[in-house]
Amino acid sequence: MARAQQLARLALGDRNRQRQAEQALVGCLTDDRQLTQLIDASLCHGRAGLMQTVFRAAAEAIDELPAHPPRARCAVLVRVSL
Repeated sequence: MARAQQLARLALGDRNRQRQAEQALVGCLTDDRQLTQLIDASLCHGRAGLMQTVFRAAAEAIDELPAHPPRARCAVLVRVSL
């Protein structure tokens, strides 16, 4: 949802709301309760999807986003390498 909001705000040129969407994404990335809901490494709704979303959002962010949240990144690498 945060990425969709970011894209909409980019299209509209609404920097304040774009920043709000990006801050919401950062909030999700730092919330352990939300991260524990990622139960697999899938691209659609798993850890790989999260990493792809963060990577894309960071490329277009107004402020710097954590392009590689440590916990989520490690979980993806461990699952994929098994």
